[in-house]
Amino acid sequence: MIRQFSFTWTAIGWLLMGYGLFFVLSPLQAQSAIKKFSLELKNESLPEALKQIEKAGGKNILFTYNGTESYRVTVSIHEKTEHEAIDLVLTGKPFVCIEREEYFVVQRKKSDKAIAVEGKVYDEKGMPLPFVNILALAADSSFLAGSVTEEDGSFHLPPIAGEDCLLKATYIGYCPQIIPCRQQNTIRLQPDTELLKEVVITASRPLIERKGGTLTANIAGTPLSLMGSAKEMISHLPFVTGSDGEYTVLGRGTPEIYINGRKVRDKTELDRLQANEILSAEIITTPGVQYGSSVGAVIRLRTIRKRGQGMSGSFYTDYSQGHEPIGNEGISLNYRTGGLDIFVKGDFAEINNYRTGTSSQDIYASSDWNQSTEDKSKQTYRTFNGELGFNYEIDEDQSFGMRYMPGTNIGNAHTTNEGITRILQDGKEVDHLHALRQTDAHTGWWQAANGYYNGTFGKWNIDFNADYLYGRDRIHQYAENNGIEDATSSNRVRNHLYAAKLLITAPLWKGKLSFGTEETFTNRHDIFLQSGFSADADDRIKQT
Repeated sequence: MIRQFSFTWTAIGWLLMGYGLFFVLSPLQAQSAIKKFSLELKNESLPEALKQIEKAGGKNILFTYNGTESYRVTVSIHEKTEHEAIDLVLTGKPFVCIEREEYFVVQRKKSDKAIAVEGKVYDEKGMPLPFVNILALAADSSFLAGSVTEEDGSFHLPPIAGEDCLLKATYIGYCPQIIPCRQQNTIRLQPDTELLKEVVITASRPLIERKGGTLTANIAGTPLSLMGSAKEMISHLPFVTGSDGEYTVLGRGTPEIYINGRKVRDKTELDRLQANEILSAEIITTPGVQYGSSVGAVIRLRTIRKRGQGMSGSFYTDYSQGHEPIGNEGISLNYRTGGLDIFVKGDFAEINNYRTGTSSQDIYASSDWNQSTEDKSKQTYRTFNGELGFNYEIDEDQSFGMRYMPGTNIGNAHTTNEGITRILQDGKEVDHLHALRQTDAHTGWWQAANGYYNGTFGKWNIDFNADYLYGRDRIHQYAENNGIEDATSSNRVRNHLYAAKLLITAPLWKGKLSFGTEETFTNRHDIFLQSGFSADADDRIKQT
């Protein structure tokens, strides 16, 4: 079997062929005449048939087991050249033979016509499901295209190659489903009973609402409120794919994210904000000019505004156990009186990520080659994040507030990556590589501050936000191969950011008029020292 994986190996030259895999070729002596031969193949697997033809014809045939092994061959080859014999065994199969000077390549035919994919999605009762994410995936799970179902449950995808394509349908509260991609598709989703039994619906509003060019997901009282942190919840929104804070809005690229009108500049905020604290999420796929011409999509989160008087507080904890434990705990306190809300929050996270993997690749040419790789990685870090500030509602039309957010790594963030690669030729080990890379990073106190004002005067609205960010890191990296030090490096980085945005809006005829300004100032100092594999650097970058 041939499986894709990445590696570095300098002992043998590899040529990129076929499906993007690497093949090794042995030198071939020039042949003075085209050789013809005869073969009888009876119910042979296609890989075995190709190997017999290669042996009889004398010229290497490069192919992958992945995809060819499921085909059988029964054919009589009489006085044929090697190319003619290959064409015979490929007759009626989705493969093509390409001849090079010193070898043949057998690869899957490329689809010369794409198909327009469409269909409908229904729930368990046969009712159409709107706003279901539909993803078209290649056989290796890479993304091809995506869409969201309409009010009647229908969806349409741009023309794609249908061969080996899969459709994945996901909708909050229902189990994901993957089906083979056809030109016409019908998908029925079944409820996620484990999730739905934990939800108490507190309102009659639908989960998703469409208003103009904006989709609004109601979070409070829906399954979305059970998704843990905001970072986990966002990936379940319509049009949104991705995870771990890296999101893509289908057809629009990476979105800007706002919380209560304030742009999120530190993605760890999404870890600390819990989904059950969010009232709604807006997905804007056609953002206005106030977001900048380079912004393709916007996600706006609106939190639940807490009411009441006096002191209140909450505590949360998350814990998961795999090979290593992962924990996250947080506490918040609020004091409210009149329109004033004073708050303090703290969050502590202990992260231990551990991953192992094995891969193997077989290559059949003049010799049988096998490359196997075992790798493992471990990442450990502990962080603290705090928040202190206030919000003040002067009246229904005016509010302002400030917040200060410090944070730090507790000790070093340590990452270890280790891999062992073995190369076998005809069952004999010809190369062995042990690679080790270690990274230690220590982030001192980082700081962020934000101030805002929002006021409405008649038909005019003023929205102002200002941000300050400061951070510094020390990073040390070490790499070795087969026990010999390969490289070391260290970084010291300091960052400053100042930003402000003013937006003034008023109704104008049947639309609205918006104007304002956005200013950003950054200052970065990066000192890079290393053990001789490149040049040291002392970089200072200022941008306005």
